[in-house]
Amino acid sequence: MKDMFIQIEGTPNPRTRKFSFGIHLTDTPYEVSAREGVPDALASLLQTGVTSIFVGRDYLSLTVADEATWPDVQALARQVITDGAEALGSLSRSETIEASADPVVTRIRELLDTHIRPAVAHDGGDVRFHSFDVKGVLRLEMVGACAGCPSSTATLKQGIRNLMRHFVKEVQDVEAVAR
Repeated sequence: MKDMFIQIEGTPNPRTRKFSFGIHLTDTPYEVSAREGVPDALASLLQTGVTSIFVGRDYLSLTVADEATWPDVQALARQVITDGAEALGSLSRSETIEASADPVVTRIRELLDTHIRPAVAHDGGDVRFHSFDVKGVLRLEMVGACAGCPSSTATLKQGIRNLMRHFVKEVQDVEAVAR
């Protein structure tokens, strides 16, 4: 696929860029890092200063340790995506989401899936349900561009908390869990 159009966008996280290229990658977004098994199509990126790769539905978000490496990383990422588009399209990780008998947790997950996750995916990240306790504290995991982003606290406290409290009265506060 030599003529593939690749759109590279900045994200609110200065160490993360989003690479969109119009190929469906996965139904279940996931993160790849040096600590896990890395698909062959992405292995070379982790050798150029990339610390994390988030595989979204139709994009990759790459996070680097040092912003000065972006010129090299972007060039390699373009090559990896162009040369390995078919392989990238076959990437998939299964994620089992346990069903909850708790109607509050069900409403929280529905709101995350329909309103919050699509919004943060626009910026190259994801927000995952972690837990909800009896005191009304919702704990979420920030991944992709959201992990370590300077704006994630504002997103969490002003955006997500306000939306959750409006639609799910049982939610009193929202916190990020440490990864």
